[in-house]
Amino acid sequence: MLILALTSALLLTPEPTDPREVALEVRTARFEQILDATVEAIEADIALPVRLEMRRQAIARRIATLKPEIDAYARDMTAGFAVLGEGETAERAAELRQYGEGLTRYLDGLSNELTRGAEVELAGGRQ
Repeated sequence: MLILALTSALLLTPEPTDPREVALEVRTARFEQILDATVEAIEADIALPVRLEMRRQAIARRIATLKPEIDAYARDMTAGFAVLGEGETAERAAELRQYGEGLTRYLDGLSNELTRGAEVELAGGRQ
C-alpha cells in the first residue's frame, strides 16, 4: 500500500483521469497485491515448525520468484513516469522522471531488504 500511496500522492490528483495515470495506479495495485501475498507467505515460512535451513530455502525461493515481478514493475514504472511527463513542463517532467528512477532504486534493493527482514525474524527478532 505504501507504493500506491506514494504514487497517488505524486500524481497529485484525487482520482486519476488521465488513462496513463490510471494505468500506473492499476499496475501499482497489482504489484502490491503480489508483494503482500509474498510477504504473507514469507511470514508463514518463518513460523513453520521445520529446521531453520528449510525455512531459509523456502524464503529464498519465494524471493527468487518475486524478483522478476519486481524487475518488470520497475521497468513499467520507469517507462510510465517518463511517458506521463510528456507534454508537461520541463520541471514537472523531470520530477516525474526522478520519481520513476527513485522508485526503481528502491525496488532494486527490495529483494535484499526482504531477505534481511526474514533473517532478523528467523533470528528471533534480534539484529
